[in-house]
Amino acid sequence: MWSAAWRLTSASLFRTTPLVIKWTGGHRCLNTQEYVSFQLMAKHGVSVPTFSVAATIEEAVEASKKLQAERKVEKVVLKAQVLTGGRGKGKWKNGMQGGVKVTPLTEVKNTAEKMIGQILVTHQTGERGLKCSKIIVAEPATIKKETYFGILMEGVSHGPVLIYSPMGGMDIEEVSMKYPKKIFKIPVDIIKGLNAEHVDKIMQDLGVADAAKEDVRKTITGLYEMFMQYDMQMIEINPLAELDTGKWVCLDSKLKFDEDASFRQKELLQYRDMSQEDEREITAHEYGLTYVAMDGNIGCLVNGAGLAMATMDIIKLNGGEPANFLDVGGGASAEQVTAAFKLITTDPNVKSIFVNIFGGIMKCDIISRGIMQACQALDLKVPVVVRLQDTRNVIHILEDIKSCVPALDHLCELLPRLQNRYYSISSSPRVHPDRIHATAVVIDYQTPTGRHNKGVCTSWLKTKSLNDRVPIFVRKSQFRLPS
Repeated sequence: MWSAAWRLTSASLFRTTPLVIKWTGGHRCLNTQEYVSFQLMAKHGVSVPTFSVAATIEEAVEASKKLQAERKVEKVVLKAQVLTGGRGKGKWKNGMQGGVKVTPLTEVKNTAEKMIGQILVTHQTGERGLKCSKIIVAEPATIKKETYFGILMEGVSHGPVLIYSPMGGMDIEEVSMKYPKKIFKIPVDIIKGLNAEHVDKIMQDLGVADAAKEDVRKTITGLYEMFMQYDMQMIEINPLAELDTGKWVCLDSKLKFDEDASFRQKELLQYRDMSQEDEREITAHEYGLTYVAMDGNIGCLVNGAGLAMATMDIIKLNGGEPANFLDVGGGASAEQVTAAFKLITTDPNVKSIFVNIFGGIMKCDIISRGIMQACQALDLKVPVVVRLQDTRNVIHILEDIKSCVPALDHLCELLPRLQNRYYSISSSPRVHPDRIHATAVVIDYQTPTGRHNKGVCTSWLKTKSLNDRVPIFVRKSQFRLPS
């Protein structure tokens, strides 16, 4: 699935503070279903479970019978094929718990009926969940030890980083917070590649027995070859497990491929599962926008990923819930802004829209034209709150958006301020050709600290009486009205 991705940076795995997940902006990856990952891994000599893929209940039953005949098993593992994490702890909308089920052969049909074609909800999908169209039917494994192994493309080291831990089978984020010293990383020179010393160090830290080292070496080497050959952004094996037989097997996998390399990885496009994709995210990508659906009711349109994240934080801190992450970037056109509004309004949960634009990287007149086009084309029924911090005069923006009703206090803050003046000419030479009338503000008060304040230069006038003579020096006026 092409999806805007949360990237777990390897640097964050070695902090003693809680793990930080970083947003990578518009960078998108092709995420494959687990069965595709297993098929690719097997081609590269990586140890994976014996499995079949079933798209119907009948296929699931046949696959379980085949395993029984070939592997003499009494149970099979049924794994939902949905592009989300946390499947094991997920819950089906039909009430069944767990997206990974160890099932007796007699119960395969009943369990498969509750999985294929059903909606699985996890902590990553939100309440909408994802539809499961296929399941894996795999041989169960008796696990002796679970470890974690992954490869990430990291910007800091400008190449692949091997990340591994002797504590697998649980969320790596949880391990990083509770046991940061149990996570190891090895940066790999992208030119020189993986070497024997790297692999030996990994096997030593994971506690691989001598009898299994050759097979584990093939697995690690095969995974690295895949990573480089397919222009991957991430490989995650959790767990890389040692079985009771002494064999090491990749029992669960996640692969992410760099979309920027899709022009030379056309083979991978056949693995794209459109049923797992949010149509709004696909449309956003076509318009050059970054959109991620969320579970709230306040639609957000922001420019810049950092400002977008801060905007969502502020909404949540004030008791609201954002309905989406939508970054229009710094070069959006009015058409893109209109498309962004269309995306937001396709979510029936949206009750209001908040536009937060910083004019330093985006021209606010373009945003205003997009807003007007969207309002005219979509007949918006929800309130729209717009914050534009532009480099232009506020009057120009108000001229662009005739229906805009700014908050008075905010408008006053934006209006240019007049320079302080000590007096104003309050007479006309046509009425009083030989006199000049001046209106001056004089002050005389005591400050909270007890100091007596008589103003600046106009306090002298306070001591004068009506008709007293005052010397005046008249010069040509330099006063100009504000532009």
